[in-house]
Amino acid sequence: MNRRTHVLLLAGVALVSGAGGCGRDNRGSVALTALCFPLAPDTTGSCPMDAKCGQVLANGALFVDLQTSGFTLQYPIQLDNQRPDNTDLASGRTNTNFALVERFDMKYLATGFSLPAATASQTVTVPSNGSTVAMVELIPFSVGQVLAAALPAGPTDVIVKVSAHGRYGDDTQFDTADYSVPVSVTQGLVGPFTCAAGKVLVGVCPQQGQTAVTLCQ
Repeated sequence: MNRRTHVLLLAGVALVSGAGGCGRDNRGSVALTALCFPLAPDTTGSCPMDAKCGQVLANGALFVDLQTSGFTLQYPIQLDNQRPDNTDLASGRTNTNFALVERFDMKYLATGFSLPAATASQTVTVPSNGSTVAMVELIPFSVGQVLAAALPAGPTDVIVKVSAHGRYGDDTQFDTADYSVPVSVTQGLVGPFTCAAGKVLVGVCPQQGQTAVTLCQ
């Protein structure tokens, strides 16, 4: 059984990896905090998920080949909720400090290009005083096609600024600060992952054509 991690990193992309997660007023109670190191596929090829990052992606940067990935980029990101559980048994109040993410908003920055923004509707619950990991659509399919038409074969350095919008259990709305994810974007330069002779590809997590972990056996 072989597990392999596939990470392509450009020097120019690595330099900006520290820009992620800059804070903004009030929104510190819910925040995107880390790119998780993907868990390896299980023996059925499925991609498991944990409540918190078991390991963090050390270089803080991703790659995607839009042609190979099917014009999408998805990646596990940890979200933290710093609000404490406000249950009050004496008054009968139930906890309302859990956070319910309703969508992720993305902006794309690349020198010399004007790129469209994107929104991905996803429902993610972040417990009070806790964490969860969401598989965030950093490049949804519709926008991936637009990026493919606008960008060269590459590699092109793109900064994805992603934020989350949602509401707490008391219906108060929140928006997180932007979390910056450096991405090296190519088209047709990186083919599907394969296995050595005599091995069968069981699974790829999160998916083909991007930063991922594979399982061959």
